[in-house]
Amino acid sequence: MLRIGGTIATAFCVLVILATPGTANAASTPSTTVSPAAGIVGTSITAVGQGYPPNSSLTLEWSTVNASWVVSGNPSQVTGMQAIPIEKTLGSVQTDSSGSFSARFVAPADYGGQHVLQAVAPNGTALIGRAIFTLEPSFKFTPSSGPAGTPIVVTATGLGYGLYSTSYHLYWDNSYVGYFTALSGRGSTNFTFYASGTPGTRTL
Repeated sequence: MLRIGGTIATAFCVLVILATPGTANAASTPSTTVSPAAGIVGTSITAVGQGYPPNSSLTLEWSTVNASWVVSGNPSQVTGMQAIPIEKTLGSVQTDSSGSFSARFVAPADYGGQHVLQAVAPNGTALIGRAIFTLEPSFKFTPSSGPAGTPIVVTATGLGYGLYSTSYHLYWDNSYVGYFTALSGRGSTNFTFYASGTPGTRTL
């Protein structure tokens, strides 16, 4: 108590306790990162997770679609495409006592574009803390040389399924050869065309 001019006043002291960095609340929010964040089919990817249930076995899932052409009419004709979202299992991970994990996997053969990587609990519950990996298109041409008439094999992976990423076009020395798609091959396809013209370097 404090006496002021003959009266008695009571003094109160308030103590505020502040949270410090690294407390349980901050660490309890799950998060996942992937490195690199983009690449072609076969790219080695490292996924690092934090804030998940400790000492738990989790499943890593990769978002994708089942895409197909829509055919209707008589005679039959392609009238569009459809894409049904699905999840593919990449594998399982084990968190440590702090709820962290680190896993390495290879970018699967799939449609190009963004794919969500998410951890799933043993009971099937999808956990927050998603990461995104962008699968990029890739093209290979073999062989790299030969006389006119040589068959050239084109192998493509990571092609898309959307309106502006389904069809790709091939030019040989600025001459149009044709277009191709990999909607029915989960983003992967191959075909053959034949070298033509006079000897020299050609641009594809």
